[in-house]
Formats: sequence, C-alpha cells, structure tokens
Amino acid sequence: MLGLDADVGVLTQEAIEEPALPLAAPFALPHLADEIGRPNVAATATRLGITSHIDINPSMALGTVSVTPLQMATAYSAFDN
Repeated sequence: MLGLDADVGVLTQEAIEEPALPLAAPFALPHLADEIGRPNVAATATRLGITSHIDINPSMALGTVSVTPLQMATAYSAFDN
C-alpha cells in the first residue's frame, strides 16, 4: 500500500516517506491523479503558480508538463515547513 487514503483521496505521510513510491510512480501516480480528478490536479498546479499549459492526460501525473524553474520555485514556496 502506498498510503493513499481512499476515503479522502490524498497521500498520507507514510506514502510520502515510503521509499518504494519512486519505483511505483509510473503505475501509482496516474491512478492517483484519476482518483483525485485530473482537472483538480491541473487546477491545483495552477493555483500553486504553474502558468504553463497543462494537458489533462494520464501522463501529466508523471511530470510531462514543461515548466520553468521559476514556476517550480513558486509552486514549492507554498509548502513552507
């Protein structure tokens, strides 16, 4: 189990810390994006500062959207410890 809480559709802390997640990413992340809703994933990325066009397809969960380093820095700045 990757730590997906199916009741609320979010990753748990155990999932974030799970070392197997990078190995399972090609299978788990597109499924997770489908569970949450790909439009919701794209909307969240936009709210976090990603201004590039985001195609709503399964590969979006694998990082196929081209973004600038500034956009990534802006998005990550929302997660202040």
